[in-house]
Amino acid sequence: MSQWSEKLVEGCALRQRNLLDAAAALVRPGGCLTYSTCTFAPEEDEGIIARFLDSHPDFALDPIHLP
Repeated sequence: MSQWSEKLVEGCALRQRNLLDAAAALVRPGGCLTYSTCTFAPEEDEGIIARFLDSHPDFALDPIHLP
């Protein structure tokens, strides 16, 4: 926690957006793209997914069913 800052979260979120956009370009038609993080910051999780889906209408969320 000592290294956490809003600026760090913003930088990580930008990196995540760029990585996800680059990964999307490599997915074959009908393929699957999995996005996972180890952060609790919504800017890097829900915010990234919402932005990604808004700008990539050919992708959709798949529900995960856990026991």
